[in-house]
Amino acid sequence: MAQISQDIVRNDPLGLLDLFLKPLVSNRSALQVDLANGYYLSTDHRNLIMLVKPTQPSQNLDFDAKLMEFVSAVETIVRSELDADLEPGSTVEIRYGGHYAMAIDESAHIRKDVKQNLFVSLLAVAALYWLCYRRFAALLYSSIPLLVGQALTFGLAFFALGQLNAASSAFTALLMGLGTDFVIVMYARYVEERQNGRTLVEATQLMIGETGLGVFTGAITSAGTFFAMCISQFIGLRHLGFLIGSGILLCGVAIVVLLPAMIKWNEGVRHRRVDAVSKLHLQSFGLEHLITFAARHRVLTLTLVFGLTAAAGVAALQLDFDDSIRALRSQRSEGFRVQQEITNKFGRSLSYMMAIAEAPTEVEAVDLAVKVQQRLQPFIEEGAVSSHDTILAYLPPEKRQQEVLDLLAQDTAGRFDAARVRATFHDALVANDFRVEVYDEFVGRLNGFLGPQRPLKISDLQQRGLDQLLSRYVLSEPGRVRIVTYMFLADKRWKREPPPGLVDAVTGGDSGIVVTGTNVVNREFRFIFMKEAPRAVLLGLVVVFALLWIDFRSLRLTAIAMAQLVCGVVLMLGAMKVVGIRLNYVNAFVATMILGVGIDYSIHLVHRFTLSHGRVEVGLLETGKAVVIAALTNIAGFGTLTLASYPAMRSFGIVALFGSITCLFTALTLVPAIMARDETGP
Repeated sequence: MAQISQDIVRNDPLGLLDLFLKPLVSNRSALQVDLANGYYLSTDHRNLIMLVKPTQPSQNLDFDAKLMEFVSAVETIVRSELDADLEPGSTVEIRYGGHYAMAIDESAHIRKDVKQNLFVSLLAVAALYWLCYRRFAALLYSSIPLLVGQALTFGLAFFALGQLNAASSAFTALLMGLGTDFVIVMYARYVEERQNGRTLVEATQLMIGETGLGVFTGAITSAGTFFAMCISQFIGLRHLGFLIGSGILLCGVAIVVLLPAMIKWNEGVRHRRVDAVSKLHLQSFGLEHLITFAARHRVLTLTLVFGLTAAAGVAALQLDFDDSIRALRSQRSEGFRVQQEITNKFGRSLSYMMAIAEAPTEVEAVDLAVKVQQRLQPFIEEGAVSSHDTILAYLPPEKRQQEVLDLLAQDTAGRFDAARVRATFHDALVANDFRVEVYDEFVGRLNGFLGPQRPLKISDLQQRGLDQLLSRYVLSEPGRVRIVTYMFLADKRWKREPPPGLVDAVTGGDSGIVVTGTNVVNREFRFIFMKEAPRAVLLGLVVVFALLWIDFRSLRLTAIAMAQLVCGVVLMLGAMKVVGIRLNYVNAFVATMILGVGIDYSIHLVHRFTLSHGRVEVGLLETGKAVVIAALTNIAGFGTLTLASYPAMRSFGIVALFGSITCLFTALTLVPAIMARDETGP
């Protein structure tokens, strides 16, 4: 401290530094720091911020890793120097926040989530298979084609996308739940036909020929609704839709190719000591009997389902929307926690808005920056903007500088004469017993202080080694100069929304001025979401309707399947309101996803009801068992997402879980209540 004070007295004996610090401090009035020693020090002197400006964007993970490695090495050196000066028992804690540290943390969390989703969902699905089929072979029938489909999808992700993000990392769990549906339905048909006395060849042919048609339609509809998410402007959701849609098709191909071959090898070629047919088993916990109940009590079932749907629809209209971008970040990230602590400790001014003035030349860019400053004044006066920070506070426009130079030229009294000031300063030093030679460097700079020959330009400051100061405000490139004005908002109301009229007023119709900030981005997110979410759902409904029409060739059957699907989605939304889950930018697109997931259940039942001519027979109940198990595997896969590092993805998994349950309920009740004939019974 003493050395710093000596340096300040020697280089600034007249206290001119205050003229520089005053706008610096006043422009960051909301920033709770003590700048007396030249550092960003908290008011209680217990926390200090060091701001680092890397040369590349935080999206470059290789650069982030090298940056953090270098900073950690510097930390090690600094700690070794501090340890010698610290009192016994004292420690200095160094932590890292900001986008670069968060990018490293979140990259690690994404890798962890991908592995966790893959292995936990595989374990959950395998355990469910064992419980339902009681055969080791069934585990192989399900897991091997799924793993092949997952591997193919990973390869597609590498070549087509090159990366995974927080949203698209969920594809492993989702695909594990979705891809296994095809195995379940096809293998269930094989079990049914073998138990009915069919040969291996006959059962396999029926499995592929009849059930395979429903599987094909289900795969196409599921993939189509996920591909509908590719219209989103949110990169994460676009990538997720592409990966799941493609993965479903790849899993479908792997299953159709591998499943018959595996069954043939295991039960037809390989020598077995125990008859394979005697071991075939299918357990669905009795849920398939809902079909029988619904067929026998059609009016009651229809009243119950439509009544619940109407109540859920009313509740769904009252769903709240969480537009916070925080939900899209991992709360387990150390960098994120540090960022939050910094905000709480030093004030909200670390989050700011920016007005960027861009022009071909420096003069034009400065003129635009002046307009920004002038247009901000009404908002500063009314308190919407607490303060602003601009290069103009340190380097006024050339016109203003020239006015000052003209006044200095008219100084006939010599108040700003360098020789007079030097003499007065020398006499004051002698009179107060100061060593005159200590201030020779400062005295030599007085001519520059008091007798500038022309207005200073940004390039002049750059040539004098002030690049670090200028880099915060100015970016000069060939043919383009950009100047940033920082705007600080003290009112918490404007955390997610800019003050009314501020953006339009500051831009003022000038194409060279752009206003941005987290609140502006948040508003744009909301606008995009309000436009895209309904469009994605509508597109998904159109895709499902068209594919059902092509498959069923019947408007009645298509309407039945669509009614089951819509009721299931509405019940899902109502359940969200009941348990207090809020919509966000991620889980809102679950409705689009469930269109492809939930429709599969009714597709298989409608196909089987058509084959049985509306009779609830043993074969139809076996299909019902397969639908139940398919839904349970979806639940097992989606449930894995509740372990994700990102709050939005956890809510995504919960909502998808709800959707699978509600669509299963409507499939087992609404479809038989409408399609069953009066003479019901297995």
